[in-house]
Amino acid sequence: MSSSFLSLERVSRCFGTGHAAVQALSEVSFSLAAGEQAALIGPSGSGKTTLLNVVGALDRPSSGRVFIDGECSSAFSEAQAAEFRRRRVGFVFQDDALVPELTLEENIALPLVLLSVPKVERQQRVAELLTEFGLQDRAKAYPPLLSGGEKQRGAVARAVIHCPGILLADEPTANLDAGAATRVIQKIQKLANQQGMVVLVSSHDPRVFEQFPLRLCLEDGCLVGAPGC
Repeated sequence: MSSSFLSLERVSRCFGTGHAAVQALSEVSFSLAAGEQAALIGPSGSGKTTLLNVVGALDRPSSGRVFIDGECSSAFSEAQAAEFRRRRVGFVFQDDALVPELTLEENIALPLVLLSVPKVERQQRVAELLTEFGLQDRAKAYPPLLSGGEKQRGAVARAVIHCPGILLADEPTANLDAGAATRVIQKIQKLANQQGMVVLVSSHDPRVFEQFPLRLCLEDGCLVGAPGC
C-alpha cells in the first residue's frame, strides 16, 4: 500500500435489489503508483464509468475499499467526499461539460474559483494553460463557438488547473476526429508527467488505449487479463 497512490481492494458495485439488481463491478482490485497512467478499456456496459465514479468519490462501492494516498476515500462522509473531489480529482467527460454562459477562460478558472484562489493567481494559471493548449486566441470565446477539439482541450485544462493527484477521463475523445483525439490524449499525458498525476482514461477506442502501455481491461464488471491486455 505504501508504494501505491491509488489502490482498490475487491471493489464491487451493485445497483438495485432482488431480481432487478445489476452488478456493475465485481471485486475489482488494482493499484497505481503516483504518476502512473492507465487506459481503462472494455465494451460499452462493462463498468468503466462506474469504476471512474467510485475512484473519484462520485459514488461509493457496495463492498470493498478504495484508498487514495493512504486514505480510505470510500469511507468519506459526503462533505469529505466533496472536498476530496474539489481538491484532489480532475474530471474530463465525453461531452466536455463546459458551462455555455461562461467564456473559455472563465470555464478553465472554475476549480480555482471554488477553491478561493486569488484572482491574480487564477489569471496567471489560466493564461499558462491557454498557451499550453494552443487556445490563447480563443480565451474570450463561448463554448458554442468552439470546435469539438477546442472544447475538449479546454475541458482538460479545467480538469488539471488545480494540480489534482488523480485525473479521470471518461471517453474523452468519443466525439473527436483522429487528429483531435490524439492531441487531447497527448496533452493529458504531458501534463500528467509534469504534475505526477495518476491518470485513468476510459475508452473502447484503439486510437486512445494504444497510446497507454498500461491497460486495465473490464468485462461485465470484472477486471480480466493482464496489464497491457
